Amino acid sequence: AMYLQVIDSSYKDKARATIIERKTVYPARGSVYDRNNELLVYNIPIYDLMVNYNQIDDQMDTLKFCDILGITVKEFEKNLDKQWQSNGLSRDRRYSKSKSFPFINRLSVKTYARLQESLYQFPGFFARLRNVRGYPNPNGAHVLGYLREVNQEEIEKQEKQYELGDYIGASGIELQYDAEL
Repeated sequence: AMYLQVIDSSYKDKARATIIERKTVYPARGSVYDRNNELLVYNIPIYDLMVNYNQIDDQMDTLKFCDILGITVKEFEKNLDKQWQSNGLSRDRRYSKSKSFPFINRLSVKTYARLQESLYQFPGFFARLRNVRGYPNPNGAHVLGYLREVNQEEIEKQEKQYELGDYIGASGIELQYDAEL
């Protein structure tokens, strides 16, 4: 058993080769308190509706799907229309028909609840939990800072640490203590 688990990596390599899609679970960033233990920054859970274009069922009930989300068929088509990567040439490096991308960001709680009941009927679509920052006080934004999505340069610079869609501290305390938060 030790030989298969520790020494021989062929089984692990075979498992990696058969993965259809890797799903990343984003951890919540830490809360920030002042010296008097007063909360300055906290997390608010939100849901993004993600889609993998290659897994969409052509026979799905698009009208029902749009009705649940409160969007028009035109908006549905617009959200799916990306500058796809093809033959290694990309008009937009962020999108590939075989990789998941955001269809709708920040679903409302009501919409998310309605969608959860029927999501199994719409292959290729899934909800992703993400956290955004909340600020109980209207002061100190310049000191506390903000988050932003990593860019391609940062991904290449910090190899294996970041992927597209990851968020990092961009200024203030969020930047200074990014590794700790």
